[in-house]
Amino acid sequence: MKNKDMSVELNTKNFLFELNPKSDEEKWELKYFDADCGKYKKVASDEPLDIPFVLEKLEGISDKAHRALISRQQAVIIVEMKDKKHADWRFWQNGISLTSEQDAQDYTLDAQVQNQGKTLVLTINNVLSNAALSEGEFDRIDFRFVAVKLNESAGKLNEIFYSQDPRIGVRRDKPA
Repeated sequence: MKNKDMSVELNTKNFLFELNPKSDEEKWELKYFDADCGKYKKVASDEPLDIPFVLEKLEGISDKAHRALISRQQAVIIVEMKDKKHADWRFWQNGISLTSEQDAQDYTLDAQVQNQGKTLVLTINNVLSNAALSEGEFDRIDFRFVAVKLNESAGKLNEIFYSQDPRIGVRRDKPA
């Protein structure tokens, strides 16, 4: 499946994913919930998930109100840890590790782990118009999922693992 553009219009858009971590060199499987068919579909690991933030100028509102609406737009990415029969996996600490310095002045990224470590909630908001390097391009947020594999055997240490790098792209085109 080619990852399709996801867009945020007036307020909040939620995206659901399922993560299947691995303790060997195998790539972790990430699946996106496709509401059109009601099923999870595999996300291509070599393609970023692009999220254009869109808010056309609304007639009758001031520039200040428009900027306030822009700051309130957000994309919420909810990632559930897939249950495994032979291992108990949970997101570790805040669930992600940024792989490079991010351009934090152009957007805000917040990561929270919930449900005893089984759910990661990534919130991206306050995406400014300079988050796009040029029209059609996306500012990349590169990170790794971080998970702990809890060992059931007494005396064995829990192990922490990092996924391959998923990439999320954000963009707000400059007004014409």
